[in-house]
Amino acid sequence: MATSDGEAGIERDRVAGSALLLRAAQRGSAEAAARVAYAFARSHAPGTDARARAWYAHAADLGRVSSLRHLAILVLEGRGGPADPAEGQRLLELAAQGGDARAAEMLQQKR
Repeated sequence: MATSDGEAGIERDRVAGSALLLRAAQRGSAEAAARVAYAFARSHAPGTDARARAWYAHAADLGRVSSLRHLAILVLEGRGGPADPAEGQRLLELAAQGGDARAAEMLQQKR
């Protein structure tokens, strides 16, 4: 069995673990989609911010509220596409309304 983090004494296999994570995300796992998005957002390779945006949006569509906040940050910073302050604000508000405390804190700091 492959795992991306080497848990339970299983040998770490990042390639196989990443493939399993991607497959889970493609099959509708919000948690997996958010992890895929995070991996792209942390990468410094060209084009990965746009892919992070897409995966965070997918995770949010699947019900992962914190992904709205992460997507908002990318949108506000113009990572992976044009900066859009109005859309970033809207996404933060949706995340806060959905119960994301960090999004609510970010909104309070903006006021």
